[in-house]
Amino acid sequence: MLKNQIGLQSVSGLLILLLLLFLPPTSSWAADGDLKWAFSTGSYSYVRSSPAIGSDGTIYVGADGRNLYAINPDGSQKWAFLTSESVYSSPALGLDGTIYVGVNDRNLYAINPDGSQKWAFPTGFLMYSTPALGLDGTIYVGAWYHLYAINPDGSQKWAFFTGNVVYSSPALGLDGTIYVGSRGPDLYAISPDGTQKWTFHTGGSVNSSPAIGSDGTIYVGSGDGSLYAIEGSSGGLADTPWPMFHHDLKHTGRAAASIELNYKLPYPAGDIYYVWRGNNTHTGYPKAQYAWDFSGVNIGDPVVAARAGTVFRVVERFPDDGYVTPDGGGKDPNTANYVVIKHDDDTPRTYALYLHLQQNSVPVEEGYPVWQGQHIGNIGLSGRTSGPHLHFQVQNSGESWWEQSIQIGFSDPDVARDQGIPQTGEWYTSSNAFITAQAIDDLATVVVDMNLQKGLDNSFDAKLEAVSDSLTAANAGLRNDAINKLRAFINAVEAQRGNKLTEEQADELVNYARSIISTLTNGVAAPAFMVDTTIEPPEPTLEQNYPNPFNPDTWIPYQLSEGIDVNIRIYEATGKCIRVLNLGHKPAGFYTDKSKAAYWNGKNEAGEQVSSGVYFYTIQAGDFTATKKMVVAK
Repeated sequence: MLKNQIGLQSVSGLLILLLLLFLPPTSSWAADGDLKWAFSTGSYSYVRSSPAIGSDGTIYVGADGRNLYAINPDGSQKWAFLTSESVYSSPALGLDGTIYVGVNDRNLYAINPDGSQKWAFPTGFLMYSTPALGLDGTIYVGAWYHLYAINPDGSQKWAFFTGNVVYSSPALGLDGTIYVGSRGPDLYAISPDGTQKWTFHTGGSVNSSPAIGSDGTIYVGSGDGSLYAIEGSSGGLADTPWPMFHHDLKHTGRAAASIELNYKLPYPAGDIYYVWRGNNTHTGYPKAQYAWDFSGVNIGDPVVAARAGTVFRVVERFPDDGYVTPDGGGKDPNTANYVVIKHDDDTPRTYALYLHLQQNSVPVEEGYPVWQGQHIGNIGLSGRTSGPHLHFQVQNSGESWWEQSIQIGFSDPDVARDQGIPQTGEWYTSSNAFITAQAIDDLATVVVDMNLQKGLDNSFDAKLEAVSDSLTAANAGLRNDAINKLRAFINAVEAQRGNKLTEEQADELVNYARSIISTLTNGVAAPAFMVDTTIEPPEPTLEQNYPNPFNPDTWIPYQLSEGIDVNIRIYEATGKCIRVLNLGHKPAGFYTDKSKAAYWNGKNEAGEQVSSGVYFYTIQAGDFTATKKMVVAK
């Protein structure tokens, strides 16, 4: 009997051990709705403030115990900012991490992310309203009988008198209109300059915070027991830094919208541009809410169509002298060169603005159809600008060249890391094409040449015809280097005139042509039977490295029109040379696939792996030199 008990105890112990080994940690056993943690603000310290959540997960909330708390995601205290009265107002978060909160000590506080005070604005009144932040950084907040507009430095911009206590938190329309209620029976619509646009009279106190629909309708509750829907012409809710959906549910939120990625970056495939300013960063220009400024470029660099359409407007007469002066002045913004392209396949119709182009650089005319990737102008310095760059935005109207921007996204693989929305301060590699007017003419020649080939079997002729169809498609996506490869391809086909190709050789040849057309890759080798044909590139070139961005190694393709000694130097962004690739004497030819291209392992001359960042590589082949950018991303 004892023996059996011991055996059972052993089996039980084994089962427990197995459970401990193979069951998930106890933290994953928690059911939906179970308590995760509770943070105490102190005895009799009520929490009336709604929490706000920072981009790093920090939770900010006020309490009656006179503190604004910053709480880590695990429930531990990060810091506490002590005021002299209760904190009823809910905090708002700026793009730079500043926390704005109203306190019953009659001050609006701006608090740094580390918990130190930035500034305090005295309203002289109790504050229940949660601040809203405008695109230009203005802070809007209610205090007693006023709605205040406060500059980012803490100075007053204006004060609007409501005639009664403001419990309501303001909501901002797409056109900059501010909507706020008061304890009186009115909802106010206020212009960005602080003047009244209109009032809507209800039958009771408007302590409710207004919400704005996508069609501009304003929804607000009243003490008369009604929820009102009021016509508005603001164009919808502004995509401001605050309020933000799912960050402050007590006040105005917005539903998450799906963004169609119908665009490609407006510069040639393989080129890397820097986002100087992205969405919601064009201070003082509300129409540019969803615009991008692409920099890291030179005057004369090409701009290509981000999407196919019809040229709607062209201005290219202004000189490239648009630098902003040290006092903040400068050229009239209306002296900028631009192209506007109408997208005929959109309902409602949309228009893309390409701004600050080089004088007399636009090769297209109004009414011309353009392909995605077609060359439409060059980077310039026209209009009011602080340096050569491209301002790009998609607009909801073509009534004038400068209209309200709308949110769009890009399908380039390098932008996928940011859900198709390029972010300020980041570098992005384009996968768009670069189709020049000359390239289009060359395409026609290529198609004709392909269709005139004789001596090849019928199946090969049919496959060549399919390739021709690909060439003439609007999304063929050919860059100049691809055109050069196609010329070499045609020469190779010509060399086979009168010869009978096998089915396998025909397939190889067609697949090679398709790889040039559709992938824009430098990593596809020509068929073996083409290698012996004498093909010399028309001119030496340096092509974009691949992959790019890369980690840790990359290949640098190039082509030579004559036999020559070749070296490639790698430079840091500071201009310091960190590596020299001595490639020796190379005969004329294409050095584009991985077996021939220059290889860099991502290390400096000391054998150390380089850090993340932008680098430059320069080829020296006799009198020919060229430089391109590349990015190490870890």
